[in-house]
Amino acid sequence: MFLKKLYREWRTAFYAVVVFALLQAFFMYKAVETVPFFLYNMYSTPQLHRDSTTRVLVTINGTPFDPATLSGREQETLIGSFDYFERLKKNNFYATDSATISKRLKNKLPSGLFKSVFGRLTNRSVNDSVFLEWWGRYLSEVSGRRVDAFTIVRSSVAWTPAPVLLHDTLSYYSHGKME
Repeated sequence: MFLKKLYREWRTAFYAVVVFALLQAFFMYKAVETVPFFLYNMYSTPQLHRDSTTRVLVTINGTPFDPATLSGREQETLIGSFDYFERLKKNNFYATDSATISKRLKNKLPSGLFKSVFGRLTNRSVNDSVFLEWWGRYLSEVSGRRVDAFTIVRSSVAWTPAPVLLHDTLSYYSHGKME
């Protein structure tokens, strides 16, 4: 058995593995999603077969930019953060992490300390321009181009019976000054 051999040959590593396994079990039990502790249900949900998806068109200063030219991490940060922004906007900027923070800390911390912690961990005032300014700076950084203005258009792609770009507009954002 691996753990027996590890215990005999390298006790420090054995205790580290045991502690890691116990923490993982605890975090799974408490349903705490904390890296590097992953929950089984993060990867175990069935993936539904979808017959459509969305396409994102990004333009920088009026010229198209293909996010597929970026690394996976950069694409995820750019497009994933924008998806999250849209979900927050539809939900009046109420983030589900606010409920999680309340659930986990409200009755465990004194009232004054909880208000302070809650205020630091959640958004007090959010508007489109704060996010869009950040997004434009990040787009400039990853694209290597100066970004005075950008637009993001999300439209549908139907996959059956053959891939077809539908010319609908699911969302449209324009930020900056076009010259």
